[in-house]
Amino acid sequence: MQNKYKKIILNFLMIIVFTVPLYSFRLPMYPIENTSEWVFSITNNLGSSQVVYGADMNVYGEFISSTPVYNYWYRPSGNNPRKVTYFENEKMYGIQSQVILNATTSEITLKVYPQMPVIIRSNGRKVMAFVNFEGKEYQLKYVSVHAEKAMIGIKIKSVQLVLTSQGWETRRTIY
Repeated sequence: MQNKYKKIILNFLMIIVFTVPLYSFRLPMYPIENTSEWVFSITNNLGSSQVVYGADMNVYGEFISSTPVYNYWYRPSGNNPRKVTYFENEKMYGIQSQVILNATTSEITLKVYPQMPVIIRSNGRKVMAFVNFEGKEYQLKYVSVHAEKAMIGIKIKSVQLVLTSQGWETRRTIY
């Protein structure tokens, strides 16, 4: 009897995830790492897909909307990028808040780890993400999530930030 309820719940969740409307969403045509659209990403060990965070900016490196940071799934296998679903945004990959600090700087907090704000900054040529960790500012390259498949969904085992400072790359475990 319990398996029947688990199947019903799983089917319900799958219907929600795959039937969310895909309207009103902006996707770069061909996202490539380290372009102005690609600021940082979240990767995981369960697949080759990544959630990429980008920013809407003009040619001068200034934000062009009140909520300029957005996210999407990127698949290196060549499949087109797709929108992050409502369920995925609510539970893990969503942006909890965005504040424009000035024309070239924005602060966001991610739902997955709201204790650590991410600063999105442009120098006119390139857009980068920064975090303060242990009292020092680092450039955030990507977040690496190590997870295992569970009965329903996944279970996160660890989360690492991949950071750079003065040309040196380092990994910091936050979970």
